[in-house]
Amino acid sequence: MNWPQSQTTLDGKRLRQGQNKWTLKTRTKADTPRHAAKLENDLEALLEGKPVRQKSITVEVAVQEWLTFRSKNGLTNTKPKFMGDMLVEWCKKNDLLLLSAITPDQAIKFRMSLPFRTGDSSSLSVHWSVIGGFFNWAVGMGYIEKTPILSGRQNKQFAIPFKKKEVVPPGREKAKMSYHTVSSAICFGLTSFLYRG
Repeated sequence: MNWPQSQTTLDGKRLRQGQNKWTLKTRTKADTPRHAAKLENDLEALLEGKPVRQKSITVEVAVQEWLTFRSKNGLTNTKPKFMGDMLVEWCKKNDLLLLSAITPDQAIKFRMSLPFRTGDSSSLSVHWSVIGGFFNWAVGMGYIEKTPILSGRQNKQFAIPFKKKEVVPPGREKAKMSYHTVSSAICFGLTSFLYRG
């Protein structure tokens, strides 16, 4: 599609002057003419300066609502705010304005851009579950039909693998040393308490 005007948005994607790619998001051939006609009508309305009904709220507004919802329900927002800010920033860089414009392939690309370790660390898995919680909340609120996060349980190739470190109990000598250290500290504390009184 060749867009003759200056930059604007439609369904959360930016239309730039010149060539733009657009998908009709159809599942069957029968849906194609209907979706094509709707897209054409929307684009003609934009050219005429008429308002076009947008599908969803912006990613930034949705993240802010989610954080407010969490804080009013007594949940902490340290990781959610950090991850929400990262999602908003990534969406801005990739011209995704509306929450409904995020597709599973874009969600995977966002995940691949995260700076967290994998392999022997669960860091990526923990942070990714926070983003999963955001999208599940958005589904519950009716902002999107389904989450763009692909299930690692249903599709193993999308799982985040990491090896848990084996917990090795201390040996006899280390356990004795720990016991003596703790018992000495308790005796010292008790003695100090008795002499103060």
